[in-house]
Amino acid sequence: MNNMHYDTAIIGGGASGMMAAITAARAGADVVLFEKGERIGKKLLSTGNGKCNFTNTMQDASCYRTGHPAFVMSALERFGKDELISFFDELGVPAKIKNGYAYPNSETATSILDVMRFELDRLGVRVVCDVKIFSAKKKGEVFEINTDKGRIESGRLIIATGGKAAPKTGSNGDGYKLARSFGHSITPIVPSLVPLECEGDFKGIAGVRVDVAMKLLSDGRELCTEEGQLQITDYGLSGIPVFQLSRIAGYELKEGKNVEIAIDYIPEISGEELIENLKSRKKYKECLACVDALAGLLNKKLISYVLKKAHVNGKYGAIKEDDFKRICDIIKGDIIKVSAPLGFDRAQTTAGGVPLDEIDDGFQSLKVPGLYFCGELLDVDGRCGGYNLQWAFTSGHLAAK
Repeated sequence: MNNMHYDTAIIGGGASGMMAAITAARAGADVVLFEKGERIGKKLLSTGNGKCNFTNTMQDASCYRTGHPAFVMSALERFGKDELISFFDELGVPAKIKNGYAYPNSETATSILDVMRFELDRLGVRVVCDVKIFSAKKKGEVFEINTDKGRIESGRLIIATGGKAAPKTGSNGDGYKLARSFGHSITPIVPSLVPLECEGDFKGIAGVRVDVAMKLLSDGRELCTEEGQLQITDYGLSGIPVFQLSRIAGYELKEGKNVEIAIDYIPEISGEELIENLKSRKKYKECLACVDALAGLLNKKLISYVLKKAHVNGKYGAIKEDDFKRICDIIKGDIIKVSAPLGFDRAQTTAGGVPLDEIDDGFQSLKVPGLYFCGELLDVDGRCGGYNLQWAFTSGHLAAK
């Protein structure tokens, strides 16, 4: 492979790198795509629980976390959900929309990966897998890329290595070193869309799923709210509402803040209504144990957890006014202390990266002409719902344009 020259070299064979390679090759460029793993697109196969939720019909700035929302929205106006759905439709994969979530009609991620691989082959993109990049430097008007399979030169270089999330798929942070080698900075990174390890004994309620409303608190200050199905685990909390607020929790913990989550296990009724419900049971259930008297209110394991935390036991007929209040306070606002995000190995994406104010609106470096960044390597991360893949495909397409 020594001394070969390409118009465009792309480092990283994930969603953004494959899109960049297809876009550049369609424009007539001679393209080489480097992937450190044994095959391209490995991380793509795990998205959307294997169904590949690749975009969402609801798109606004609140769906993306970044210090530069106008930049993101401008990019999506040029290549957004409609263009992405059309892109895959033209490749033979129509979209199936469910509550705004867009999946391939087959509901299998392999469909998305297969058609992208086929298109790379059709366009003549050279795909080099199982390769290690030693260095990438700009010498004069060309980039020199040294690998364990030889050295190549390229007129342009697109770095699409991903962040640090899901390292088993190849995202181990190599892109940050490359970006820094070209003089770029990296904003602090934390795992995002990740379960949270919490303080407390959850063994008795591990496996319980319940629809909740939750608030994220930092030093007692409310930062954000989420609703959805909570999954309680032996180590703490998981589920989509937890994923949505995990990146904020991660940054607050990084700053040494006291981070807590307040959980309302029955958000559809008020505290006053709950108190009345609890009291009304006393008339017919006074001879029952408290856990039995509250049957039907919540999952039985969760009832036992609430009663233990409220220090209430014995017969329901012996419950006093203060007991009702403590039970209600826990059901409507259980405070759980967060210890840490579970880690990059359990995260779906990375928060932080190359700042958007270090690239132009074509995703070109403002420090090194001809150098481009895209995907998770940039300081943009999306909510659950297809937003991270949309960003990967959008940024990959526009970087290659």
